[in-house]
Amino acid sequence: MKEKDSLFEDKERLARSKLIILYVMKKVNCPLTNSQIQRLLYDFDGFNYYYFQHILSDLVEQKYIINYEQEQERLYEITDDGVYIFELTENMLPGITKYKLDSIIKELLKDV
Repeated sequence: MKEKDSLFEDKERLARSKLIILYVMKKVNCPLTNSQIQRLLYDFDGFNYYYFQHILSDLVEQKYIINYEQEQERLYEITDDGVYIFELTENMLPGITKYKLDSIIKELLKDV
């Protein structure tokens, strides 16, 4: 029974993490590099380098985010499908999480 609970928690965490990345991409509303997205999520809610790369790859594979090269940089951008999925599931993100992400995004955009 504990194994089943753990698997459910892992899937829930994965879904929430994907939603967090989609939230950031939608909120920023411009192409970002891998390192810019990472900087936004650095130390946020258990995101480490490998976990982040895995989730980002999944989102690209699912076509919720596209990536392309421009001026020798790989850029990531949310797709219409990504926006649609985000809007369907946005209520899964607690308000405090959105508030924290908004604060992080606002600070980072000041530097840019």
